[in-house]
Amino acid sequence: MNRCYFMDSKGLVCKQRLDAPQTPKHALQPHKVAFAHDVPYQPNLAAAIDAIKPTVLIGVSTIHGAFDETIVRKMSALNERPIIMPLSNPTSKAECTFEQAVRWSDGQVVFASGSPFPPMKYGGRTLYPAQANNAYVFPALGHAAVLAGAKEVTDDAFLAAAESLGTMTTESELADGKLFPDFDSIRAVSHDLTARVCELMERDGVGTKPAGVTDWRKYVDSQFWEPEPETSSKL
Repeated sequence: MNRCYFMDSKGLVCKQRLDAPQTPKHALQPHKVAFAHDVPYQPNLAAAIDAIKPTVLIGVSTIHGAFDETIVRKMSALNERPIIMPLSNPTSKAECTFEQAVRWSDGQVVFASGSPFPPMKYGGRTLYPAQANNAYVFPALGHAAVLAGAKEVTDDAFLAAAESLGTMTTESELADGKLFPDFDSIRAVSHDLTARVCELMERDGVGTKPAGVTDWRKYVDSQFWEPEPETSSKL
């Protein structure tokens, strides 16, 4: 079973740190206790990578340089395609840049960031950094909740939206480093995600189809706002 492990400023979040009298400097705050796995304590990210051997790094530390060359090369030694996502904003707070991740992984990184980075040339190809932007998922979730009259937005709804989005990127886009569909197709993506989430909400009983609706996709299409060109009136 895959697990998510967490780091904070004192090291790996683990059950060893629950024994505050013995390790007062490393004691866990109450809100972190639920994320403490039964693994040996590690004082820093490099040691944690050696011990846990992760496949994915997600950065939300707002510490520029947290994913340095040592970290990226350790991930690359463990994984043929290391997944590295420095999600901190703004760009000055990102754990590493796209160029750093590409060069330190010898071009093998699977990358997504919270801040925008420019494309770059590497190995005779142009590589494009993916930006993990909430514009893909959040509007679709909100719109689906309204259309389905949802009583709540569940974790399953978020998961369904994420899994659906993951199927929309073409092989050629993936080869260029684009983990998400081109942003120019955001309306089509939003249509599809909204309909899929509506279907899930109806299936799980947290939402319902409006009276007379038989096809969620057609109904979602009918509920999208379409911009109209401004017309000038003659006086």
